[in-house]
Amino acid sequence: MPGSPTVRRRRLASELRAIRETRGEKLQAVAEGMHWSTSKLSRYELGSGLKPSEVASLLDHYQVSGALREHLLSLAQEAARKGWWEEYSDVAATEYR
Repeated sequence: MPGSPTVRRRRLASELRAIRETRGEKLQAVAEGMHWSTSKLSRYELGSGLKPSEVASLLDHYQVSGALREHLLSLAQEAARKGWWEEYSDVAATEYR
């Protein structure tokens, strides 16, 4: 899957937000339905703190299935991985981290 974990995380966040908006659901209503805080869902839609298991729960809420679901779950898994460069953070100069 092309792109860094950050790119995949942002793409996933954008797709999750687009699904919610296409369904005509408000952020607060979805958060309440998920028993999450509004700020947690907002962070997810901004690409922060995405956990694959919680992305799956959100996709259940949105009733996303098939190829789109598999694609988004794959993005969630890949976005949770660290970039290859993070293995070298102990030896890389500060300006490269």
